[in-house]
Amino acid sequence: QDILALHMAAIIYAVYSTSAPGYYALFSLGEAGINALIVLASAVVSLGLIFLGARYFGLLGAVAGNAGYFGTFLLTVAALRKMQIPMRRYVSWVAFPFLGLIACMIGATVLQDRLWLKVALVIFQAIAFTLWFLRDQREQGYAKLGLGRVSES
Repeated sequence: QDILALHMAAIIYAVYSTSAPGYYALFSLGEAGINALIVLASAVVSLGLIFLGARYFGLLGAVAGNAGYFGTFLLTVAALRKMQIPMRRYVSWVAFPFLGLIACMIGATVLQDRLWLKVALVIFQAIAFTLWFLRDQREQGYAKLGLGRVSES
């Protein structure tokens, strides 16, 4: 039960962390009020769910109650609206990393106690994400890769 609770918490916080770009974007856009409202509302919902979950389902219910923080995804939605970026474009940016997260969760479940295979899966995903990121940045014109000498100016 404790291991399952830890897995649940890791998944919840991994998904919850995807709201960070919206959080910081709203601050940079001068929208601290919207930021505070969404974060406080999500915190109240999460605390309520933690209370109810712990009361009726014990540890697993308390951990599952943290899913109330998924409301902070509204930070990203609000920031995208403010910056006039369509949701479809945002989804295209995060689709591959989310698929990797899902693959990792499935892989961890299937591989169970095979630590070295799990490590190999993580290494493979790290390489795949790095190559994807570098290719994507090069296509966008943000990064140019080169292995030349650094000038001494």
